[in-house]
Amino acid sequence: MVAGLCNLFNPEMVVVGGDLSTAGELLIGPLSESVHRHALPAATEQLEVVAGELGERANVLGALALAIAQSGQAVAQRIAGTVAPV
Repeated sequence: MVAGLCNLFNPEMVVVGGDLSTAGELLIGPLSESVHRHALPAATEQLEVVAGELGERANVLGALALAIAQSGQAVAQRIAGTVAPV
């Protein structure tokens, strides 16, 4: 399944997060080998498979990053005059 997603999206990196990230190299090594074996060579040429480092905080930090990015876009639109102030 990961190989198919790599064929479709051609990512630079696959990050294994959540509880699976704690498995470390026990999971990352075989997963990386499998993806490189089953995906198109062009899709995995530069691909890196890594374990996430945020642990249990990943969901909260991701939501926070999204909120900050969205608020930054809203401010930029207001400055540019494309969105009326609320």
